[in-house]
Amino acid sequence: MNRLSSSSAPGASVSPGSGAAGAFGASAAPSNTRPTGFRPPGTGLASPQVQTLLHRPEWLLGTPLLPSRHAFELPAAMPLIISVGGGKGGVGKSLLSANLAAKFVRTGMKVVCFDLDFGGPNLHTYFGVDSRGVTLSDVVVTGQKRFEDVLLQTPLQGCTLIPGARSEALGREGSVDPAAMGQIYDAVVGARARFGADVVILDLGAGTQFHTIDMFLMAHLGIVTALPEPTSIENAYMFLKTALWRLMDHVGARSKKLRAPQEIKAALNASDGQGFQSRGYAERIRALPQQDPEFTRYLFAAMAGRRTGIVINQARNQQDVNVGGSMELIANRYFGFQSQFLGYLNFDDVAWKSLRNRRLLAIDFPQAILSHRLNDIASRALTMFGL
Repeated sequence: MNRLSSSSAPGASVSPGSGAAGAFGASAAPSNTRPTGFRPPGTGLASPQVQTLLHRPEWLLGTPLLPSRHAFELPAAMPLIISVGGGKGGVGKSLLSANLAAKFVRTGMKVVCFDLDFGGPNLHTYFGVDSRGVTLSDVVVTGQKRFEDVLLQTPLQGCTLIPGARSEALGREGSVDPAAMGQIYDAVVGARARFGADVVILDLGAGTQFHTIDMFLMAHLGIVTALPEPTSIENAYMFLKTALWRLMDHVGARSKKLRAPQEIKAALNASDGQGFQSRGYAERIRALPQQDPEFTRYLFAAMAGRRTGIVINQARNQQDVNVGGSMELIANRYFGFQSQFLGYLNFDDVAWKSLRNRRLLAIDFPQAILSHRLNDIASRALTMFGL
């Protein structure tokens, strides 16, 4: 499969002077990447090697146990599921979601985006389309529509969008009804057969509500987006901590070891109060005495069964870029997630200009440095799955 061009190998140091986009403020070199067009059967996401990765039991072990037909048995062919989250609003989740879709479509993939920001769904604005008044709630709440009925065509050939609904339509305040979540999970996991999707992108809302974290954990790759400022970084770490806590719940439910997560959380909270923060949660979990060793193995398997990506938005200098590497290190060593710094988006007025124009940045400003940075992030994301 012909991947998007990338300026450096995955995991390589990312600096303002490296990559196809050049230094901050420098002109970007034109991309020579072309759509791949027809792909022989059994290649790309359809290849047995990639499908084996997407069907890993370790990944399923960490997904929420919802009222769902795919709760235990996955469809024969699955899409690559990518969630885009972060603990703070305004960090660029929708910008990244929409423009990653554009980059994936450019490789010949078919993409379905789910707007799962139940606080203020606006992904359709980034694509420049009208939601037509039909949303996710017409499917999972009233049952008046099917997912296929609310699917919107975006300006990108091969990319469709399921517009979001506000949380008050989906359940009690601050949560989403598990039955509605189960329908969403089924549609996401079954999107390859249902919509012909190669990739599903879940654009999540801000905050650490359980339904947001659950949708983050139902992805093969969960991307945490942050700004290089203290409050945003602190919120991103709280997001990762909540994800770890929630992952324990899922593993406990699926392994029928419901007491183990509560005992481990209580022990970790107690050690937090004793000033052991310099030791990461992963290290402390391994060192906890008299804990269920089988559950601990399951928990670390679930963490290894999914990938976490870090993206820094609105970077202005090298110090801002370095925040991404620090976050990768903490996500790996402190929380235990399999994490990688995917890249950064430089501060650029073209981001709000494209939104004001109601056109995708990748379409409106294809030669902007920011567009090339998005290209690099998309390429690294695919490389994590051998694509």
